[in-house]
Amino acid sequence: MLGWVKILLTNIKQNMDFKSLLAGAFIGMAIFMPCQTPQSTSTPPSQQEDTLCEDYWVYRRNASIILAKYKSNITAKMLADAWWHTREEYGVEVPLKLALAQAQMESMFGTTRLTVKNKNPYNIVGKGGFVRYQTVNKGVRAYYRIIANQYLKCKTVDQLMKEFTNCSGHRYAEYEGYEQMIDSQMTYYERKFGY
Repeated sequence: MLGWVKILLTNIKQNMDFKSLLAGAFIGMAIFMPCQTPQSTSTPPSQQEDTLCEDYWVYRRNASIILAKYKSNITAKMLADAWWHTREEYGVEVPLKLALAQAQMESMFGTTRLTVKNKNPYNIVGKGGFVRYQTVNKGVRAYYRIIANQYLKCKTVDQLMKEFTNCSGHRYAEYEGYEQMIDSQMTYYERKFGY
């Protein structure tokens, strides 16, 4: 119980707005519960289960703090669930700082007109242009799978910041300076969350 009080005090010290404060406090209540591997790897832990995983709730809480500042159609739960699934499925963890930086860079957290239309917050391109997803959640999951399977499978985040290419040598984005802009935004998140 004292864990969520600690989260509240930390957020107050960081001068969070009220919405961010409440989101952090609500999700923060679960952070200090025991962390165990869920029975089913296909289902992320829920607050009611005995099988909570601390890392999941930290990821979700930190995402909620950033996303609460934007009118985003991406939710902290979508990001944390996608992180959980790629970690369980591929053994690769997509860092939150990378996912947030790319969501901000690619679509201002899913708010641009094209992104809203395609439900594709990471501007994933297929053979015929931008991919259109049935839901934003499916667009988020696709990004996590692609980053885990085609980028982080063969490179570290630091290597991607030098040249953001996949294991086959294809760039994620064509414009110059992409790596520096993503790296700069990730540095901001590192300072904010202390990792």
